[in-house]
Amino acid sequence: MKSILARLRTWFGQQPSQPVATTTNEAASDKPRKRPPGAADLQLHSRDAQQLLAGRKGGRGRIVGLYAFAKEVRELERVARQGNRRARALLDSIAAEIADIEDILVEAQTLLRDDLQRTTRISFDPYRDGAAQPLQFTFRSVYAWQALQLIARYDDILCLAIPYYRAGLLDKARYRECVQLGTHLRRLLGMVEKRAPRHREGMPVHADEQTVSP
Repeated sequence: MKSILARLRTWFGQQPSQPVATTTNEAASDKPRKRPPGAADLQLHSRDAQQLLAGRKGGRGRIVGLYAFAKEVRELERVARQGNRRARALLDSIAAEIADIEDILVEAQTLLRDDLQRTTRISFDPYRDGAAQPLQFTFRSVYAWQALQLIARYDDILCLAIPYYRAGLLDKARYRECVQLGTHLRRLLGMVEKRAPRHREGMPVHADEQTVSP
């Protein structure tokens, strides 16, 4: 009898409780990330412009990217504030290079538009990469922001040229001229690595990072 009662008690009174479904706050997960102070957004569509952000590691083919440039130029500014003349001279050279490249890109963009208006009446929208994601930047150096602006202008030039090139309305040599404008940007970004003073031991180096927004 005790055995039967024990079974009944187990069956009716001590049934294993059903697992409680754990729920996540979907609204919270969809909530946009808190925007850092001073952050800015930019979306790049051409592969050549996108590659200038992270650069390329390795040997002779190494390319300094914008993120590494931002980190190094920030350190240059710190050293220059401490009275390092070499750092100050390098920053002045970077500023002059930025101004020169801006002039080059503005002229190249104007010439490309003029060429297209002269050679065809067909009008394309600028190229857009459907897989491109908006990037959020939080630089702490005016030189980094100015370099990003140059990359954005370079992207505009390529996005203008790509549809006409793919349609056969812009010849390969002319398109390659547009792509080769990136050599000016790579030269600028590499300036901080070739002649920058070494970091002083014990001093923090602040990295400038970007976050990808969904």
